[in-house]
Amino acid sequence: MKQLTRILAGLALLLLPQKEALAVSSAGSSSGSVLIGLFVGFCVLLIVLQMLPTLMLLVGAVKSLKVKNSDQKLGQGV
Repeated sequence: MKQLTRILAGLALLLLPQKEALAVSSAGSSSGSVLIGLFVGFCVLLIVLQMLPTLMLLVGAVKSLKVKNSDQKLGQGV
């Protein structure tokens, strides 16, 4: 238990000075960040929507191969 408190205290001492540095560095760069976030989100949405039909086709193909392989009996190589 004492080791855990020492580790947590050490991490707190390491991370504490970085908090102010991050707050200072991002003070003047907030212009347009909401619009940029919306644009990136829209682009991600388009990419995901383009992938859905492909994934559905892939799942269907795997299912059909699985059914065909389970229907074949040994000795029938058609």
